[in-house]
Amino acid sequence: ASGYSQYRQGKSQQRWGEYQANQAQADANAERSLAEVEAGRIRDAARKQRGEAKASLAASGIDVNEGISSKIDKEIVAGGEHDAMLAIFGGVDAQKRGYAQASALRSQGRQAATAGSIGLGTSLLGAASSGYSSYKSGWFANGKN
Repeated sequence: ASGYSQYRQGKSQQRWGEYQANQAQADANAERSLAEVEAGRIRDAARKQRGEAKASLAASGIDVNEGISSKIDKEIVAGGEHDAMLAIFGGVDAQKRGYAQASALRSQGRQAATAGSIGLGTSLLGAASSGYSSYKSGWFANGKN
């Protein structure tokens, strides 16, 4: 009974590890998706800032397609894209960490299942050995073969 109990416990831990791994992957994918949404929000804010800057410059009588206004526009675009990419890279990094955690959880589950199987095998071998010892010292040793 002890060996079977170890086997069942190992299988249960394996199922739990798989569940946790799936959850870790789902969380990792959500982190990546959130980062992409954040990047979109950052890009939208940069577009709004560009529009406001162009409107302000145009209201001041400055040509928005030349000189300093063009430089300001390029800096706003570059800064917005830089921030958006940082958000995406952060999401990708979080996703990779989540996948690594999922892999570790699956490995722990497999190890628990293996340990349970070994416990069952050891228990069965012990019972067989004990039975054989009893047979050899008792019935077989008394010449009843």
